Amino acid sequence: VATLVNSVDAVTLTADAGDVTLGSVTAATTADITATLGAINDASDDKLADVTAGGVITLTAQNEIGGGEPTKSVDSAGAVEIAAGDTVSASSTGTGNIVLAGLGALDVTAATADGAITVTAAGQLTATNVASGESTESTVADVTLSTTTGGIVATLVNSVDAVTLTADAG
Repeated sequence: VATLVNSVDAVTLTADAGDVTLGSVTAATTADITATLGAINDASDDKLADVTAGGVITLTAQNEIGGGEPTKSVDSAGAVEIAAGDTVSASSTGTGNIVLAGLGALDVTAATADGAITVTAAGQLTATNVASGESTESTVADVTLSTTTGGIVATLVNSVDAVTLTADAG
């Protein structure tokens, strides 16, 4: 559990086996978080920033990134929350969904999963390369991008299932 990690430089967290559970990770430059054989999830049922970085945030897990909390009442999606104005790249290398929430503007430079991808933002959402696939017929591989303000800029979004873009304002 990465409860309170602060760095004046880069942060690198790696779990070779098991999951990475995020409380609060702050990096002045980049943040690289990897769960080689597990998942990356939020430690708390909240809507507070789990990761903040001055550079790119890279999330890599074999299983899901977000969406895995057992009880969800405040954050019903169980998203990994990203600080306003940050840039993120997320990849599920096995079968797993990606669920991210930007607390303001969010720039998703890449998101790949063998499963569904859901990204929300409370500001402009920029999605440069988002791709979901499915290894089995029972895997849902929808891509859902939504923002409450600021609009969506989508450069390349692919899914073997449905793609939904929702911009409430902007």
